[in-house]
Amino acid sequence: MGVKVTMIAATPNPNKVVALIWQMSKTTEEINWSMETGPDLITKLMEEEVPVLRHIKFTFIIEDMSISFREQLVRTQWDDYWIQSGRITDWENLKTEDPKCCEDGVLGLIYEDIMDEVFNFVALAKEKGYAPEDYRDIIPVGALHRGAWTCSLQSLLQRLRKRTCWVAQSDKWFPVLYQVSEQIRDYNAAFTDICLPPCKDREWNHKGCTIAQTMSDRVAGTDPLPVCPIYAQYEMESEDYAITLCRENREHVDKLERMWGRDLASGTRRTVRDRHGDDGS
Repeated sequence: MGVKVTMIAATPNPNKVVALIWQMSKTTEEINWSMETGPDLITKLMEEEVPVLRHIKFTFIIEDMSISFREQLVRTQWDDYWIQSGRITDWENLKTEDPKCCEDGVLGLIYEDIMDEVFNFVALAKEKGYAPEDYRDIIPVGALHRGAWTCSLQSLLQRLRKRTCWVAQSDKWFPVLYQVSEQIRDYNAAFTDICLPPCKDREWNHKGCTIAQTMSDRVAGTDPLPVCPIYAQYEMESEDYAITLCRENREHVDKLERMWGRDLASGTRRTVRDRHGDDGS
């Protein structure tokens, strides 16, 4: 089924909140409490990364996230979190995120054997009367649980810009940030283009690669992973090579394009149908 993200709270009328805060900071005149604006002010402040954006908050419930993803999520200490208690977890029937290498037949069988041994250990420890605190450290970091995540718009922008890049460990971040970006796009028109690669602006103009050294290493072969097609197109000025990279890494490209809501090559907006696929999933 995969990780599920649900936005349960957001700052009401963010356009008005930002407009009032911006107005009161830029004039000594009496505050116009009825002031309303469209999404343009928020858009401008997002482009300029003005800290006023801290006053817009979102709260999400993340279900079936792995412990390994949780550690990436919380390590910046930008936001507020509340995680499901391990004291109430059913450790004997724990769901886990199978590592991709287990698609290999031999590794898959070994992995199943290891997990069977883990759960046998848990069952025996429980039978002998040990408390979960005494045996849960054996649980793999692929174990799934849930938690709450509250963030400001400013910190969310940092997540999106850092984790929507070609090298952003998309297998872990894409399922979460894709759902986050879809929900806040629906919430307010100002967030239509909130999820873009860090090398692009809202008009898809190229601003320069933020990880140019990594890409240089990949071009030279000292880093064996694939070069980013955007880097190939704009920094190497090799359209043919960029097309080849897109073709050879189609699954990865498609995930990023769905998250960006843009076609990688042309920068044109993808429709809702394009973002979700023909079956709407």
